[in-house]
Amino acid sequence: MSKNILITGARAPASLELARHLSKENKVFVSDSLYFSLARFSRASERFIFTRKPSLDFEGFKQDLIEAVSKYEIDLIIPTCEEAFYLSKCKTELEKRCNVFVDGIDKMQKIHSKVGFLELINKRYAKVPDTRVIDKIDICAELLKGRLVKIEYSRFGNGVFSGYSSLEKLVDISEANRYLSQEKVEGVEYSTYTIANNGHVLGTSVYHCDYRIKGSSGVYFRPVVHQKINDFIRAFVQGNKFTGQIGFDVIDNGTDIFIIDANPRATSGIHLLEGDLNLTEKQLHMVQSKKSKGLILAVLLLADKSNVSIKEMVKSLASYREAVFRFSDPLPSICQLLTLGELLYRKFRYKVNVTEAATFDIEWDGDK
Repeated sequence: MSKNILITGARAPASLELARHLSKENKVFVSDSLYFSLARFSRASERFIFTRKPSLDFEGFKQDLIEAVSKYEIDLIIPTCEEAFYLSKCKTELEKRCNVFVDGIDKMQKIHSKVGFLELINKRYAKVPDTRVIDKIDICAELLKGRLVKIEYSRFGNGVFSGYSSLEKLVDISEANRYLSQEKVEGVEYSTYTIANNGHVLGTSVYHCDYRIKGSSGVYFRPVVHQKINDFIRAFVQGNKFTGQIGFDVIDNGTDIFIIDANPRATSGIHLLEGDLNLTEKQLHMVQSKKSKGLILAVLLLADKSNVSIKEMVKSLASYREAVFRFSDPLPSICQLLTLGELLYRKFRYKVNVTEAATFDIEWDGDK
């Protein structure tokens, strides 16, 4: 039966992917506080709904969603980016009107916290790096030597520093702004994406990010098969009866896998899933593609290519599929220059980098 589905976080290529999957049998609406959001230009979208910025005006954001649900008779809301936490926070109120495909705020916040998540994982599902909360009174070189320092709530590699170089950054430590000292695990890095319903995995992908924007966001995704990681994901999702979308950062040191971080939201691995997406299913029904995918504009204009030869780049780009462009739906690919332009405007106006410009209005740094 066809539903009216609202996908939030329309700026993300992941939201465009979701819209294309779900529009086959449903009416899909998309929303965001970024005006030139990518998915608004897609044929998969019935209408774009502009909302207020959740990190700056939560009550206004919530009211915009309530009005949209009523006006467009929305049956289901699916978040994609960090606005997922704000939807989780008002999930009880929204579910008086429609379903919301996100877990409860207590579980979401614990997974998002680099302290809470590692406590949740440790010894139960997989190995984690040795991690300690840094006490402002007891900062010492030994605690930082050969280790990484991380902000408790951070994303895309921002807020991660090498030990010694971070001493001057530790002056703002507080209960509301905690830093961690973490063992640096050497090995092969993997990223993942999973969509799940009440503990049942509906689809999952494991991949390498071969190109990144200044060491943070991945923009080229190469699928791999890794049974240990798949087993961990299944155990975690089932053990926590998780609902929604989640990605993990994993390092394989050749003997064990170490879970480094978790993001309870959509990740770029969604581009590697094929098949029909049915959120009411309770079994795996989407499969991982064998073909690499990437965001060509981001690779060419924003990705760090300092360690890649032109020959290697041409070879990798020749062997992949573009994640945004489709002949049957070309406008998002063409109009992503507008999205990039708005992000650059934000970058210069707010004096942040491009990654921060793309997320500052939806970021969740704990319910403070």
